[in-house]
Amino acid sequence: MRPLLEALASWRGPKAVGDDIAKRGFLVPQAYRREMIAYCERIGVASDLETYWSEWAREHVLCGGRVDYYRRRFLGEIAYRSAYLDRLATEREASQGSQVAEIHPCLRRWLEENRKAHGELAFFLNQKLDELKEAERRRYGISGNGWTEKKRGVVPLLRSYAQSRGFEERLLPIRGFAGKGNAFCKQTPSGLIFYCWVDLGGFREVKRRLPLYFYVCHVDDSYPPLSVGPDVMYVGAACYAVFKTPELAVFGVFALVEVFDAFYKTFD
Repeated sequence: MRPLLEALASWRGPKAVGDDIAKRGFLVPQAYRREMIAYCERIGVASDLETYWSEWAREHVLCGGRVDYYRRRFLGEIAYRSAYLDRLATEREASQGSQVAEIHPCLRRWLEENRKAHGELAFFLNQKLDELKEAERRRYGISGNGWTEKKRGVVPLLRSYAQSRGFEERLLPIRGFAGKGNAFCKQTPSGLIFYCWVDLGGFREVKRRLPLYFYVCHVDDSYPPLSVGPDVMYVGAACYAVFKTPELAVFGVFALVEVFDAFYKTFD
């Protein structure tokens, strides 16, 4: 088995990440999860989302990200395959009529209803979450200072918050990483290296979503690396990546570094 997969097998799972970020005061992801579970209970469709999110994340991480979980396709070694997700995918194939690829019946229903309502469900959900993010931002005392609306302006913000958590600045590996330039890294005793950096490609301006990337590789196995979005670390954390104000943009950088650091700490 690849050294990367062997080291990733030590992951203590998304619940450990969620517990850590909650202790740090980041509660928006849990609020998102409660809203979605409440929706499932209201419509009387499977409300086992905690199991679903956990299995999805475990499969992605333990297989090094080389899985298409909607189609149940795996590339390379299969370090973990979820029988639960297999069952949902089989049931999804049997239930014809939906154009939504999502395999969990409740999330599929939410996406269908949101599409029919022209995004109204997502609008009101995001409105609630933005209020919670603003309250968290004020509690941490983070302002919009340093926000330039440019991708290059995100780099010093990321540098400040990442280095405060012990991430060191170094060049990105050339192969397998979607970007170039410097990243901020931290290594586990087992040889896992955690990289976060700013994607400087494409348009220079930052529009509504932070251009941050998070990858994991191993000192003896750098390609292909594991790409981990915030929701892989803990579903709901991606809420911090979107913003409407300079203050929430800066707070989002701060929060995502904290989530990534919590994720790092769940490995041996």
